[in-house]
Amino acid sequence: MLETDLPSTNNIKLLDRKTVIIDQLVLIEGKKFEFMDVDAASFKLLEGIGGNSFWSGDKNHIYYNQQLFAEADPKTFEVLERAVAKDARHIFVGNKIFEGPDVRSFRPVDKAKVNHDFEDDLGNKYWYRPKEGGAELIPVEKK
Repeated sequence: MLETDLPSTNNIKLLDRKTVIIDQLVLIEGKKFEFMDVDAASFKLLEGIGGNSFWSGDKNHIYYNQQLFAEADPKTFEVLERAVAKDARHIFVGNKIFEGPDVRSFRPVDKAKVNHDFEDDLGNKYWYRPKEGGAELIPVEKK
């Protein structure tokens, strides 16, 4: 059910089953995206399938679950896996900055080869665990 008045237009872009852009209006699940300065022309979902995206962004901002994430740099931002992402300066887990690992080398790993989900070049290893509103990373104890 659509809860927002629509402009008269011919410029419609469907991003997924829940997200549509009409001119400069971004609609998610029939509701207007709440940030007035969202750039609809560059707005995109940054991961997820079937409308299950945690991250979205435009040329100026990154959003997590439709909330502005001001600390994230849209120019260097990348989703690593589901609720885990990074930019040139930070690692993000859900709606929080995650401290500890080396940002530059932090990456997901092939679980078929190792018994953890993420690691960095300094030997830090983490398991990923989904939780309400996102996820958490749990350190693997070093031996």
